[in-house]
Amino acid sequence: MIRSHSFRPFLPVLALALLGLAGPAPADDETCVAFSVSGTAVSVGGDGHDFELAAEGVASPGGAFNGTIVGHTNKKTSVQHAVITLEFDNGDTLTFDTKIKPDEATGAYSGTYAISGGTGAFEGARGTGELLADPAGGTFSMDGTICQ
Repeated sequence: MIRSHSFRPFLPVLALALLGLAGPAPADDETCVAFSVSGTAVSVGGDGHDFELAAEGVASPGGAFNGTIVGHTNKKTSVQHAVITLEFDNGDTLTFDTKIKPDEATGAYSGTYAISGGTGAFEGARGTGELLADPAGGTFSMDGTICQ
């Protein structure tokens, strides 16, 4: 006897799961705006798998910042996971979880970020976007949205 399996009963569940991955919709009293970062980073430690960088630059909104980038490289896939913390001149902070991987042709890294926390004016902030990093030049940029 040949049995046929259909995925149709699972489509609503799959659709709901995918919508959940996109994150919750903004609350009615929440405002989302464009968010961008331009900065430079230099190595301050690491062992080939784990790394720590010191960063500085400008974010909009936010202004000038100093920060840290602490992460780990998966040597088999070259995928890097890191936590970026930006501290602004007024003491407010923003923290991001990131995942980037290299472009074999250019050596630049690209990937995504998600805002995972903040203090001061950024308390309760969330958002997502894209991250680009050029290790050769020590530069990075982030573009997306921030919601509060």
